[in-house]
Amino acid sequence: MSTTTRVQIIGDSVGVILPKAEVERLGLKPGDKLVVTSGPDGIHLRIMTPTMKSDLDAYERATEPYTAVLRALADDDDSD
Repeated sequence: MSTTTRVQIIGDSVGVILPKAEVERLGLKPGDKLVVTSGPDGIHLRIMTPTMKSDLDAYERATEPYTAVLRALADDDDSD
């Protein structure tokens, strides 16, 4: 399903309002976490599941020692 929404100012922040029908269809509740990923075709939102949270936490723990090296490599790649 595809729908259109706008980026809006909400207090001192910027947010996206999800249509009520989508929120109900997905079973979302206030406080639920969404994972935002971006790629060449735009952004994607996914509901954070306990398994996904566990996987992301494991990824962060595994890559933490290499953060400086990965950033340096990314910066070096940008200069091409």
